[in-house]
Amino acid sequence: MERVRERATDCKPQMISMTLNGERVSIQANETDRLTDVLRHGEPSLTGTKLSCGIGRCGACSVLVNGELVNSCLLMAYQVEGAL
Repeated sequence: MERVRERATDCKPQMISMTLNGERVSIQANETDRLTDVLRHGEPSLTGTKLSCGIGRCGACSVLVNGELVNSCLLMAYQVEGAL
């Protein structure tokens, strides 16, 4: 368990570029950040994206990524790099 904690704290932030609400943005995120968390608590502070179940069942966190509806609680922020 100790090793897991060490790895989580060793994560270095990276810049992620994507199109967000029609504008090209760069957002700083750790490799362990979920897209939901970055959208809600990061620089954009988009609280319309909700986190409810956290396992992709309820759909409260749904967002469009490249035109496809996805559960942002199941996506790591780095996975949307370059998304439109």
